[in-house]
This record gives sequence, structure tokens and C-alpha cells, in this order.
Amino acid sequence: MRWVGPRRGVRTDVRSPAAKPQDSKPPLGFRGVPSPVQLALLVLPLVGAGLLVAAEFSTLYEVQVVTAVPDGGSFATGPHHGYAMAVIAVGIAVMSVGAVLGGSRPAAVAVLVLALGALAIALAVDLPDVDQTGLIGRTYDAAEAVPRAGLYLEIAGGCCALVGAAVVLVVRPAR
Repeated sequence: MRWVGPRRGVRTDVRSPAAKPQDSKPPLGFRGVPSPVQLALLVLPLVGAGLLVAAEFSTLYEVQVVTAVPDGGSFATGPHHGYAMAVIAVGIAVMSVGAVLGGSRPAAVAVLVLALGALAIALAVDLPDVDQTGLIGRTYDAAEAVPRAGLYLEIAGGCCALVGAAVVLVVRPAR
């Protein structure tokens, strides 16, 4: 008689189900305490998101006549573009956490796109209007429009988020 070997479909390495090791992953996908590198990567995008939110509640520009600002001469940043920067800031914060702590490359690309969108709004929508004197300029010859903190906070926030997204894309931690 000749030995041919095990039949097809028959397992020879059968183990009992009790010998299977238990999975020790924490529930709900939490992976434990973030590393210092991950926390450092979160700083720039989250600071950028914070600056964008702060810009929404700041003054974009003022129209001054000599040294005074007449009634209706101060223009807020948020209403100027429909509070779009606040929505972008929330998106940047959520996506940066997903990109850094979750290791998601699409989330990092989303942070980059959102930061570019914030800069586009700041430079294409808000910047051209900061030198418009409007009705006050027609009324007073000495009227002058002066940009205020809102414009600078928008630009700084967009730049922080953009640089942070680029760094996350280059030095993305493993999952």
C-alpha cells in the first residue's frame, strides 16, 4: 500500500477554538494615547482652525475719516462672506484629527484643500474690499479704508492650516 498524503480539503492543523488568542484592541477604535509626534503634527492645523474662527468675530476693515470711524464705518469679517471660515475651520479640525490620529491620507488632502479654500476666500473675496470706502468715501473726502485684524487672522489661519497639512502629508504617522 502506498501513502498518498492528506485528502484535499482536510485540515491537518486543527486547533481548538479556545486556543485562539484574544484580540486586545480597545473598543470603538481608540488606539491609546497619541504619540508626541502626532500631537506636534496636530498643532499647526488646529491653530489655523482657531485663527479662522477668531477671524470670523473680528473686524475686517474700517473706514476712517481723519482719525474717527463714523457710524457704519466698521465691517465685520464673518458677515462679509457668510461665516464660511467657521465652517472651513470645523472641517479642518475634524479632518486633521482624522489625518494625524487615524492615519488617513484622504483626510490630510482634505485639510490641504480646505486650507486653500480659506486662503482663496481671504485673498479673492475679502482682500479686494478692504480698500473700499463706499458711501462714507463719497460723503467725506478724507475717508480712508484701513484693514484690521480679521483680514490678517484669516490669512494667518489659512497659511497655518496649509503648512500643517503639507507637513502631515509628508510625515504622516502610521496607523
